[in-house]
Amino acid sequence: MAAPKKTNLWLPTLFGLIVIILLVIIFFNMRNRHSWSLSFSPEDKEPYGTSMIFELMKSIRSNQEFITIKDSVNTELPVDPTDKKDTYIFIGNDFYGDQQDVESILEFVERGNNAFFCCMNQSNLVFDSLVRAPYDPYAGEYYYDEEGVYPIEDYSAEPSHSMSYYSNRVYETIEDTLYLKHDLNANEETDCEISYVRDFETIKYSWVYYKDSLLTHHGENTQMLAHFNEGYNNYFRLKYGEGEIYFHSTPIVFTNYFMRNDSVMKYSRQALSYFGNGKIYWDEDNRTYDTRGISQTSDIKPSKPGEGPLEFILSEKVLKIAWYTLLAATLLYVFFGAKRKQRIIATTENMENTSIEYAQVISQMFMNQQDHKKLVVMKMDLLRSFIRDRYGIRLPLNMVEEDEALYAQIAQKSSIQIELIRSIFEKHKILSSIVIVETKEMLEFHQLTEKFYSLSK
Repeated sequence: MAAPKKTNLWLPTLFGLIVIILLVIIFFNMRNRHSWSLSFSPEDKEPYGTSMIFELMKSIRSNQEFITIKDSVNTELPVDPTDKKDTYIFIGNDFYGDQQDVESILEFVERGNNAFFCCMNQSNLVFDSLVRAPYDPYAGEYYYDEEGVYPIEDYSAEPSHSMSYYSNRVYETIEDTLYLKHDLNANEETDCEISYVRDFETIKYSWVYYKDSLLTHHGENTQMLAHFNEGYNNYFRLKYGEGEIYFHSTPIVFTNYFMRNDSVMKYSRQALSYFGNGKIYWDEDNRTYDTRGISQTSDIKPSKPGEGPLEFILSEKVLKIAWYTLLAATLLYVFFGAKRKQRIIATTENMENTSIEYAQVISQMFMNQQDHKKLVVMKMDLLRSFIRDRYGIRLPLNMVEEDEALYAQIAQKSSIQIELIRSIFEKHKILSSIVIVETKEMLEFHQLTEKFYSLSK
């Protein structure tokens, strides 16, 4: 047989080394890496989590109960008035509350409590339902151009451009650094400086600010509380029922990365100094989109779906590289590792059944030796083994103990006449006692045993 060919291992070895090198590089690059996603989660200790301010508030307000809403604002936020003023707070990129959540929050505030919304994106149900611009371009009462705003009776030309309802209330400016100041504490040093940072590099960012004279939908004035840079308002409050609602457009200032700065911490403490002395409800339910939280009867849908695990992995450069490296390594293993790793097993010929030839040789040997007594003993041993295995009868070791009771037991279980069984055992006793067994006597014993086998059930 030809020797098996040797497997060429240089290609899988090369790919394996490349994968190992890539994994080592990724491992060392990730050791000191941070996730720069805007999570705003109080459980996230990464730069843009809010674990620092959450724990700081709990330590400062240790006499107040902190309740984290993780299931549904509609069911977990109480609306019954209490002796103390409770506070609802939301910090996130987008507020994904549905109509029922908004109604619960507004009823909560109307009963004399406070609500804080710190959102990067101001287009949500709460903001849209409470705040309007100083003039409404859709009501037909005003028109405007670059020169200013005019009553409709002074209208003499087509407006040079138009604005959306959203942009009449909220604007954006591209800045690399913000200088924030809390206006109601102008006598104190409350200035702080922040920038949008990613991988420890400052990046220009689109920052949201409010119109100077925002009104409620009832026409009441709002109160501006803070601004950044050249008078860009980013914090205001409005009265609603017996309570107050606060809107802050720069929630990034409350994240872990900036809270390590003393001036930012002081600013944050003043910005959140309007909390009541009752329970504090921290909303974790509406930071991400969840179809289970959407009312089946509501026509209002959030602006985008929530971020899934794979979407988050692919959004981070390092995690994305690690994910594709893992997939590549898995495919390489399946392609190369699934092949045979042992030497080829040689083909062998099937074993032939030589039992008949063996029996013929043995019988011929005994016939040549003329040792019929040994044949009789062997045939009786086979018969005894057959009776034990087939009928479960325990046979005595001594022939003297073979009596009529044993013959009757064998006859009952085998349905063979007791005379035949007695003849076999008695004949065996006789032949075992003599020295030389003749051929005729051996053949007669053989016929008796064969008759037993043919009649046994």
